[in-house]
Amino acid sequence: MRLPRFEYFEPGTVEEACALLLEPGAKALAGGTDLLVAMRQKTLTPRALVDLKRIPDLDGIVQTGDGWLSIGAATPLRAVAASALVNERFPMLAHAAASVGKPRVPEMATLGGNVCLDGRCFYYDQSRLWKRSVAACFKDGGDRCHVVKGGRDCHALFVADTAPVLMALQADVIVATVVGERRLPLEKFFTAKGAQVNILEPGEIVTRIEIPAPNRHSAGVHLKHSLREAIDFAIVGVGAVIAVDPEDWTCLDAHIVLGSVGSGPLRALEAEAALRGRSTDEGAAGAAARIAASEARPIGHLGFSAGYRRRMVEVMTRRAVMHAWQQALVNLEPEEARRD
Repeated sequence: MRLPRFEYFEPGTVEEACALLLEPGAKALAGGTDLLVAMRQKTLTPRALVDLKRIPDLDGIVQTGDGWLSIGAATPLRAVAASALVNERFPMLAHAAASVGKPRVPEMATLGGNVCLDGRCFYYDQSRLWKRSVAACFKDGGDRCHVVKGGRDCHALFVADTAPVLMALQADVIVATVVGERRLPLEKFFTAKGAQVNILEPGEIVTRIEIPAPNRHSAGVHLKHSLREAIDFAIVGVGAVIAVDPEDWTCLDAHIVLGSVGSGPLRALEAEAALRGRSTDEGAAGAAARIAASEARPIGHLGFSAGYRRRMVEVMTRRAVMHAWQQALVNLEPEEARRD
């Protein structure tokens, strides 16, 4: 399929890009691995594309003086996965970045583009020609959801691999507008609504993702379950970070975020609470995983039933919690040895 006609702009600054994106029908272009496919399908037909990759301030990975890691939104996923700094401090993010499609997708796709990924839906993602045979859905400006019959909202599925990991790491996102920028926790960036999965308005772009220095008694893990590991979107993804209390070796803090179970990343707050203050053995991890599965409440979507997804949430959460806990204990052992 051919791309529809569009105007193309290469702004040199963030301010210029935001001004261009205020125009009706303008879309931001970073890696284009999702947007250009949608344009070929005629799912999206923007009047203009604003290429962000020419803006130097949007690329690169740096460590700030206060220990935070700052990653430009236009940084390719390949660069994130290969970064020595990311692998040393946040290996779970490197793993998540490397898991996004293979072999060419990480070369082009960007971290900001993955965070801003649109929701997936079997009905919405079809070509315009195919969609002539069905009534328009909420995401297409209609009045129904074809996934949940009688549903009052869009249930497009959010499947980005890096977002649950970044949320578990308590990352912030920097959003630029024509009048300046604002900073907010990534957790507040997502709406959990399929029709518009994030809070970005016309004229706004994500410029950087910033991650606080990790607790030195913590560890994190990213797990992804998909049919074909090198190609498919996740059926279920989990990002988990566990911090150990060095005094009594119990769980000091926990962050568990689920992906591909709803219209946005889901933080399993009750499962996290069940782990705090306890020694995280198989029993505690299993109990937390069952709680996470009940919090998720996935629906059947993209060929997988709700029951299967719920079971995979439990399995993957238990594994992620145990892996993170065991790695946190390994990280703690050198310090204990120095005390002795």
